[in-house]
Amino acid sequence: MRLKLNWLTAILFLLCAPYTQAEFITKVVYFKSADVKTNLTLKIQEIVENTQRTYADEMQRNGFERKTFSVETHLGKPKIHIVNGRKNAASYLRNTYENTRNELPNFLRQDTPPFDKQDMIIVTIVGGIDCINGRDASAFCAWGVGYPHHSLRYGGNVLIAADSGNLNEDVLFHEMGHAFGLYHKPSNFLPSTLEMYEARWLDKHYQFNKRQNNFSLPEFVNDHKIIALENGKVKLKINAIANNVLHQAMLVNSDLLVVSSHFMQGKNEDTISFEFRRSEVSNNMFAELMDTNGNYIAKDFTIKLPNRLQTEFDPLIANDHNSVYLTLIGGGQPEVHTLI
Repeated sequence: MRLKLNWLTAILFLLCAPYTQAEFITKVVYFKSADVKTNLTLKIQEIVENTQRTYADEMQRNGFERKTFSVETHLGKPKIHIVNGRKNAASYLRNTYENTRNELPNFLRQDTPPFDKQDMIIVTIVGGIDCINGRDASAFCAWGVGYPHHSLRYGGNVLIAADSGNLNEDVLFHEMGHAFGLYHKPSNFLPSTLEMYEARWLDKHYQFNKRQNNFSLPEFVNDHKIIALENGKVKLKINAIANNVLHQAMLVNSDLLVVSSHFMQGKNEDTISFEFRRSEVSNNMFAELMDTNGNYIAKDFTIKLPNRLQTEFDPLIANDHNSVYLTLIGGGQPEVHTLI
């Protein structure tokens, strides 16, 4: 009976206990495999400082307040937590994240209580390895992830292989963006730059503002609707609500490419309209939604493309693959388009 009562008490405590508050801050770890002799502390500090400065520059360039993410410091410099690995570097080539995380002290592990540590971003530089998760075709040099989607927490993780040649400002800038909920842009964009929609997102993000988590989430409501547009485009419409004021939404495809964004301009209820090309549609897409307090969620969507607008093919100009079609405009003269 005592055991049952204790379990009941514990459950009631968890249900009724207030959420704990944590500082939104980035902590940096230099994980040194047992056979690594090089000390990269000064280099890592310089890269972190330059990345902070570049984010601030880009926010200002886009017309926002000059601000950046916060980093734990010591004597005015980014604090680098040196963790000495128990094994040689080869042991961390596979399952790199799990194997290094398991050797971190508890205050740097977001998977252990208190879970308000999930509001931190942990950047781990792994010394002695040149890639993450092996050296086969699926290997990569760095990754970053944020995990706020349903946990009411806004931290994340960044992992970089120190010997990969990718321990630099551009890579840290890119991976930190993922931890902030940003995704890929077309390849013609310069590295270490922010587009307007990205700067607008960061302007409200918890990691760029000194305020406490208020544990409120915006919501997507009702079914979505997708309609055909001209020029090989479609429009996805989704309704959204928030206890706070709605701020911005982004649509991301399975290549983690942002295909559209929508600014809500201070409403509690709004209809989001994403316009994008048919060629950018993938089987698995998700949308992110943020309110003006920086709370945000992500939701998966299955996109079923509508039929194209009524067209009439001209056999004189249509090739074997039907890559050219004619759209009749109000029953008048046809307008020529190229299929995307």
